[in-house]
Amino acid sequence: MNLIRMNRNPYTAMSDMALLEKEMNRLFENDVFGGSTSEKVLHPAMNVLEGEEGIQIYLDLPGVKKEDLDITVNKRTLTVQGKKSPMDLNEKDRVFRNEISSGTFERSVTLPETADIEKIDAVLENGLLQLKIGIKEAAKPRKIAVAVK
Repeated sequence: MNLIRMNRNPYTAMSDMALLEKEMNRLFENDVFGGSTSEKVLHPAMNVLEGEEGIQIYLDLPGVKKEDLDITVNKRTLTVQGKKSPMDLNEKDRVFRNEISSGTFERSVTLPETADIEKIDAVLENGLLQLKIGIKEAAKPRKIAVAVK
């Protein structure tokens, strides 16, 4: 049985890794259509919770300003759109690494029928957008008293 012989030279393996890293960096610096990453579509992290008092939605939006957010409800679909502006860089500064992304984003959630879309509050604090959506009174659990005769 013949085995394929592997090149065991560690310097060759390291140069291969350096070449791979260089190619991966080049891949992520430009998107498929040749644009830069500063023009890309972002996908902010989102948590959706439902409790007795209603629905809470959290979006991780560091660096996004209140003026750059647009929150809409169409039927039962809640949509958060916005943009994250690029950092202002001084033209005299040399950039060694630019990993803080900027661009536009859109996240949508289909709300349950029990959601009261007239009762939605939004707060942006420390890069975290919190949306609180109430529940319709008819959908809230209620206690029924038992009468004794």
